[in-house]
Amino acid sequence: MSLIHTPGPEDDGTADSGVPVAAWLVVALMVLLGAAWWMTRDAPVRPEDPPVRASGSGESERTEADAPSGAGTGAPAVPVRPTPARRGRGRADDAAEAAPAARPAPRTVLKVTSDVPGAFVFIDRRFAGITPLETDEVDPGDRVVNVSAEGYDGASARVRVEDGATTEVRLLLKEVRLDAAVDVVHKHRLGSCEGRLTANPQHLRYTPTDGNDAFVITLATIETFSVDYLGKTLTLKMRDGKTWNFTTRAPNADPLFVFHREVERARERLREMR
Repeated sequence: MSLIHTPGPEDDGTADSGVPVAAWLVVALMVLLGAAWWMTRDAPVRPEDPPVRASGSGESERTEADAPSGAGTGAPAVPVRPTPARRGRGRADDAAEAAPAARPAPRTVLKVTSDVPGAFVFIDRRFAGITPLETDEVDPGDRVVNVSAEGYDGASARVRVEDGATTEVRLLLKEVRLDAAVDVVHKHRLGSCEGRLTANPQHLRYTPTDGNDAFVITLATIETFSVDYLGKTLTLKMRDGKTWNFTTRAPNADPLFVFHREVERARERLREMR
């Protein structure tokens, strides 16, 4: 008998098992896929055990508060999510927003204007700026304001600066100002009388201490107005020819000279404004 078996025509390799090879391959593939799924599946999340508190008998026990939600009822435990912290501003910020904003303290302001722009301004003899001027660097109270410009007589005023308010003052440099006076002796042809000469931008007035020699004339009607310093005589002549001569009891003619200078300056300014 031969040791090598040669299959015959009826022997095709499936006679012993009776199952096709392809079927075995399908089964093996399914087994492999099932094993791979089992190995890679997510393990179930196990809830943490509640804390254990020791009882008086030495045995550990859980309180009802420690028991997971739904214990003893058959319902599944529901994990409790922490409440997210509130974002935004806190109570202090809300209170600050609700509170009204504090109003700034009122300013103490002094405004100085003049009819000559760029005039120099002095407050209590200290230079403060030029007109128009608005400053809050001034203390409340009574203040002396002086304004001056080249070619004009200076002007001054005493003002009260109000605390926490705006104080305004306007000084005029183009305006003709004249407020002069001098005590004189009116010389007559026979005798004399004493009185007082006063002058403003409109009139020159003589008021005697006694008698009826008073008169008032306008500055525009003066033809001659002169002073003789050595002779201590002030001469006033109108256009119609009437003349007055005055002297002074002062030791020199200084009072007459000062009065004459102020009146002549005002007359010159009035002529320029015509």
